[in-house]
Amino acid sequence: MDEWISLPLKDLQRGHGRVVSVYGHDIAVFCTSQGVFAVDDSCPHAGASLASGVVSGTKVRCRAHGLTFDLTTGKAVGGLRTAFHEVRVSGDRVLVRIAPSGAT
Repeated sequence: MDEWISLPLKDLQRGHGRVVSVYGHDIAVFCTSQGVFAVDDSCPHAGASLASGVVSGTKVRCRAHGLTFDLTTGKAVGGLRTAFHEVRVSGDRVLVRIAPSGAT
């Protein structure tokens, strides 16, 4: 069964990531001018936090080694990817869908 977590939209700062922990699993939630996105917070290259990365449009660049991930797919150049999660904005709330495997 999938689970939806809810957080206040006002808690997200445009152009920055925020980590939300769900059952010990860290999700990075980003608010950009293109929308709100959520991916696993761990870079698959070396485990660095993606929430602290540099956001540009629908992309986030990992601060540790410079890999850039597309927030709409979780994919990076070179085949690496991080799980991405479905997001809905409802009024002043952000809903993030967490699938049993942690990925959608």
